[in-house]
Amino acid sequence: MCVSNFVFAFGEGLFVYVLPNIIRGLQATPAEVGLAYAILSVGSIITPIPGGFLADKYDRKKVIILGCLVWLPVPLLFSLASYWTQLLPSMFLYGFFLGGSATSAYIASTVKREEMARAFTATSASYWMGYTFSPSIGAYIAQQISINVVFYLTTLFYTLAIIVLMFISSQYATRELNAVKEEDDTYSVRSVLLWSLFLTMLVFSILLTRALIPQFLADVYKYDKFPIGIIGSVTFAGATLWCLLLGRLGDRWRKSGAVSAGLGVSVIATLVLLLTDNFASLILGAFLMGASYTLWSLMGAIIGPLAPPRTRGRWISVSHTAATSAAFAASLVGGILYETSPSTPFFIFIVAAAMLALLGLVSRMKE
Repeated sequence: MCVSNFVFAFGEGLFVYVLPNIIRGLQATPAEVGLAYAILSVGSIITPIPGGFLADKYDRKKVIILGCLVWLPVPLLFSLASYWTQLLPSMFLYGFFLGGSATSAYIASTVKREEMARAFTATSASYWMGYTFSPSIGAYIAQQISINVVFYLTTLFYTLAIIVLMFISSQYATRELNAVKEEDDTYSVRSVLLWSLFLTMLVFSILLTRALIPQFLADVYKYDKFPIGIIGSVTFAGATLWCLLLGRLGDRWRKSGAVSAGLGVSVIATLVLLLTDNFASLILGAFLMGASYTLWSLMGAIIGPLAPPRTRGRWISVSHTAATSAAFAASLVGGILYETSPSTPFFIFIVAAAMLALLGLVSRMKE
């Protein structure tokens, strides 16, 4: 799984960090970029629950592979667009999150509870490691040759990642009658719903600004594609390290405490972004911003084990649906706020992240 994540992310990272700027290059305004990402989020909203039911009924390995196959034609469709509205159908397909619940259920059903945070964050770290070098490479290829060449290379890496997934073991949802007592099911489900609400607020706060960062660097600080690509690479290098550090912290202390720590680091990173256009400072801020990319996997380490084993896929899919609904709203709101004032969404994130960090520290919800 980690090898596949690395290969897949290397291909995706060739374009995904500067995708908002690519859409802007197809005559879109910041609000229209937000609309494009909202369309992506619609795909993310409608697919986790069907994916969760498939994960509980069929071989999770096959569901994970199916989820990746859906993404395979997306880069080629991107290469055909000459105006931003032509990207919308492929953005919708790009948003399909069919295999996400199966992946989380697969990990949660395999790993010991005391190693859960490290397992989820290590899997995530392998993904962000793939992103570390590819944004700057993709930006260089796009600048020197063509963005379409980048999309063709991404398709190749997607194909290789799917081939790697063929080698993971099959896994079916557990069916033991004594797996979990009924009263434990009720308690676990209640906790899943509470943490899903927390994840929803977390995702909204983070995604309010994520697609705006490369636009902010281009519009406000006047950076070109290549330095923005380097900043993106540093962000993902930071995500790799923060995944490993926060995962270890979550297993040794509290997973919610690790989430709060990640939010605190992300607030500092956002302040750096707003206060200076110095490239060296922005590199430091980008490294710190990588902490925000670890938080979904930490939440997965909390929610996954709490979900009843016999229906783990579908309950995880509930949390994913809530989170992707928040992503939909954040994409629209962020783009509109950015057009009003580029710094406004970032200030809102700082306040919201600080409040969520405090909530994570004082929460007494079951982990």
